[in-house]
Amino acid sequence: WDAANIAIAIALVVAIGAPMSYIVARVRPGDSLAESTATSFPSGHTAVATTVAVTLGLLLRRWYVWALGVLWVLWMMWARTYLHAHWLSDVIAGLLEGIAVATLVWWAVDTVRERRAERSASAAPVGP
Repeated sequence: WDAANIAIAIALVVAIGAPMSYIVARVRPGDSLAESTATSFPSGHTAVATTVAVTLGLLLRRWYVWALGVLWVLWMMWARTYLHAHWLSDVIAGLLEGIAVATLVWWAVDTVRERRAERSASAAPVGP
């Protein structure tokens, strides 16, 4: 279930963010050191990093996973703006997209897992 959670979350965040960048069609900063494609909103790197960090935090439930995740996402946001690959609003949008996708996928997968476990428990034979 955990592997499915991560795979679905990453696939969904990319499936949402990539078309959104073409729909919004926001131009990157002119002096970008990292990217050659024209569109920048939202930051896909930040969205995927946030999705992975939040998903791992929700699955593993350890304070250090959350702390490392926060540091990784903040570093990603800083790096993408430092390299002029994105505007500040692009990385903030990527952060929010990643949080939303990770939490919704985690909730959906956890709900399905619990319902399947309940069905298995109720279908199991009772007695010796």
